[in-house]
Amino acid sequence: DTYDRTLAYVWDEDPQGRVNDEAFVREHMLNARILASGYANVLQVEPNGQAYVRLFKRIERESK
Repeated sequence: DTYDRTLAYVWDEDPQGRVNDEAFVREHMLNARILASGYANVLQVEPNGQAYVRLFKRIERESK
């Protein structure tokens, strides 16, 4: 991005077509686990898409 950050989704297991399986995402995507633990906040930075924004916002709300 414009601040030279690496913006990425981090998986601990290859999702192999399960990127839309919410339970799999919650368990195997580091980004989702950090949000669920309350150690992060959702920040959408363009041009990144909206693939997980709704799920991430829900996970963030649940963590509070």
